Amino acid sequence: MGQPEPPGVFDLGVLRTPRGLLLAGELVLSGGVVALLAPPAPPTLAPALLQTLAGAAALGGLLLRDPPQLPPGYGTCLDLLRAVSGTLIFLVVALVALASSRDALAATTFTFSLVLALVFAFDTFVTFRTRVAPALGHGEGHGGLGIPTRSAADGHRPPPLSPCPPVSPPHFGGPAPQIKPRPTPGAAQGRVGGVGWARGHRVPLVAH
Repeated sequence: MGQPEPPGVFDLGVLRTPRGLLLAGELVLSGGVVALLAPPAPPTLAPALLQTLAGAAALGGLLLRDPPQLPPGYGTCLDLLRAVSGTLIFLVVALVALASSRDALAATTFTFSLVLALVFAFDTFVTFRTRVAPALGHGEGHGGLGIPTRSAADGHRPPPLSPCPPVSPPHFGGPAPQIKPRPTPGAAQGRVGGVGWARGHRVPLVAH
């Protein structure tokens, strides 16, 4: 009996998943736009090529049976940044192609770039809705970014602090000293024109 062959490095079955189909479509459209930009070689060719290489790296990492282990949250953030940058880059490519020329090549580049920008925008929405938003709400009272969730803020409020009890001054032996209230300003005894005023009272005292 022959031994079963070990599985290959790549898992092509991922291409049948929604995410695999989306990444593959982005890569094909990106390659088509780069091919259309190659003959005139505008300034937008370099960012479009870099975005295509980033898409190829993302699809290759998805196809690997044993992908490299990244810290938690790094893969999601990289996918979101790739989708957002793809939306902006190919939207600019479409506008530049439309403004630079009116020939058939420019019109084709504009059409493909605009469709690709919409695909990347859809990828941004899906990535945020299915991967980033659950990560933000994950955790006990705090989200993935350390932000308290609404349920935690409403259900785990600390109880209000009770007022501190009055503290009497220490004494050593004998009765506790009596604390006399301090006189208010203007209540001190004074003498005006031979008439004295008692402490804290408006009773005139006739001086003898």
